[in-house]
Order: sequence, then C-alpha cells, then structure tokens
Amino acid sequence: MPQNTWLTQLFAKIKILTFFIVVFGFVLGGLFYGYNSTSIKTIEIENVPEGFQISGLSDYKGKNLLLLSEEEVTKKIKSKNPLIKNTRVQKKYPSTIMIAFDLYREEAELNVGTGYFVLSEDGRILSKNKKSAGTKTLINFYQKLNYYSYSSGDYLKINDINDAIYYIGLLENLGLFVDNLDIKDRDMLLCNIGEKTIIFTTSKSRERQKYELSQIIKEFKITGTDYKSIDLRFEKPIIKL
Repeated sequence: MPQNTWLTQLFAKIKILTFFIVVFGFVLGGLFYGYNSTSIKTIEIENVPEGFQISGLSDYKGKNLLLLSEEEVTKKIKSKNPLIKNTRVQKKYPSTIMIAFDLYREEAELNVGTGYFVLSEDGRILSKNKKSAGTKTLINFYQKLNYYSYSSGDYLKINDINDAIYYIGLLENLGLFVDNLDIKDRDMLLCNIGEKTIIFTTSKSRERQKYELSQIIKEFKITGTDYKSIDLRFEKPIIKL
C-alpha cells in the first residue's frame, strides 16, 4: 500500500507539472504570436514630395507596435531630417504605422564665415552651402558665424536673426520681397526691397511694428503714394517719399 500511494502521488505530481508545462507553452506561444503579429511590417508615409528621402524610417521595421512611442518616433525622425517641421504618427494594427510630414519652407539665407546657412521660419538650419542659391533673401549679420560650428538641424537661438526672419515673412505677406536684410546692430534691421528700404528695430515689439507697417502700406496702396524708405525705429515711423 505505501508503494502504491507513493506512485499515485508521483503520477499526480507529474500530471500537474505536465499541465502547467502545456499551459505555459500555450501562453508563451500566444505571446510570441501576438508579439510577432504586431511587429511593424509596413510604414506608410503621407505629404512627402516624390523623391524626398527620409532618414531613420528603416529603424522601425520589426519593432513592436504595442511598445512603440509615437512621441519618440516624432523626435527621432525630426532630429535626423532637418527639412521636416512636424511629424504625425498613427498606429494601424496589426502591423502598420502611418507617418505624415510637414516640411519646412526655406525662408532666408544667412551669410556666414565661409558659406551660407539656409534657414527656416523658426531659425533652424535646413542646409549648409558654400555658395548662395540666390533665390532667397540674404541676411547679413554684423557678427559672422563660424560655418563649421553649426550643423544642419541646429536652431540658431540668436534674437536678431530670428527677428530678421520674422520681418522677412511679414514683408512677403504684404507682397514685398526682400532682396537682402542687413543687421547693422542690435537696433537696426535694414531691409532692401529694390530701391526701397524698410528699417525695423529690436527695441519695439514685433506686433507694434507689424501694425504700423501694415497701416502705412495699406494707406499708400489706397492713395497710390510711393515711398523711398520707412523707418520704424522711432516712436512715430519716419517716412521718406
């Protein structure tokens, strides 16, 4: 009897162990199947011009969709692609991610030590070139930056330059293309528009100068008045006809 009892207990333990091994195998297999079925196999892109190459997309092939952070993808893609302004990532189960892009517009060229930086509206360096393309407004800064101290994708956190880019965009919205903008000092941003000049300052708010200039240009269009220069540095703008 004791021998039979021992065998019975042994077989019972083996059955329980076998049951748990089978269950564990099913669970492990299910997890493996689930992980494999949600691995990224397809990357769909939207709003990108034909032929535009995007760096870093291949890094996500085979990654698990469940563990993917949309925010992290956005940061990495933008850091590797200076021309990309915004990225929107959407998971499409079981194995696809859709990524839409907004590209920067080239706003101006900055003349630096031994070349040129192509800048976006928020001061990001989109590209570095040894020669000027000659198709965008050229910014001349009184303090020449070192060409080799910056990389494409860097942001120029220089108030004078960022103000210059803002005013270039403002003038374009008013139908005025700036040939070049000379940052003479901290208080003089001189825009050359053909034979006309418009001077901005960092001492007055952007909004105030925008309002003053818009009103002046609007009035001149109504009256048909021509002008040589508009100087917005003072309490009241100085206009030369």
